[in-house]
Amino acid sequence: MRAPIYKLALWPALMLLLGLDAGCSSLGTTPATPNLSGSWQFDAPASDDAHAKIEKVMAQQEAKQRARRAKRRGLPAGSAEAGLEDEDLGVDELDQPGRGGRVAMLEVDLKQLRANLQEALRAPAALRVDVRGEQVELRPESQPSRSYHPGEVSGRIDSFGAARIVSGWDGSAFVVQARYGNGIARAERYELSHDGLLILTLSYSDPTVGKLVLRSAYRRA
Repeated sequence: MRAPIYKLALWPALMLLLGLDAGCSSLGTTPATPNLSGSWQFDAPASDDAHAKIEKVMAQQEAKQRARRAKRRGLPAGSAEAGLEDEDLGVDELDQPGRGGRVAMLEVDLKQLRANLQEALRAPAALRVDVRGEQVELRPESQPSRSYHPGEVSGRIDSFGAARIVSGWDGSAFVVQARYGNGIARAERYELSHDGLLILTLSYSDPTVGKLVLRSAYRRA
């Protein structure tokens, strides 16, 4: 089967990412205590509320979007017209003083931002972790299983773009880091709490929202 066109187009970016910072990860190849293995069930009361966190960020970004539109139209930020899309007002471009004419205005794609946050901060309802020698396998429910060899650098193309993947051990915590050429960075951290819970910490950062962190707790099934 032929690879999708968009994925083929991302291969040069992926090759470039794989050539950056080789060998600079501070993650180790062996755990201090390899006790993450087992089947785990999501514990909602002990976890952060992903929906609430995402909605808070989206509300902030929507307010900034309205303020930007109001400023360039010379309207009060709270006016009804400030919340309309440019096409709803019948304009595609706006005059920019001192810029030599009419130029297109760039805005944050809020629909895509929401999709990115929902994907990046999605904690599985159940999770299987297997640590076998120098290999770690993660099997989240309703998602593809993933195998890692700590200390190795690999590449991946997904819905966020082309990424450089580094995995390894930070003491007794297993960490997977993904860095994308478009400025997005994601990380997963798996570790045991003092009371025996598996804590999955998901982090996401991009130039628009900065860094977000979601903590999810799991009990042995």
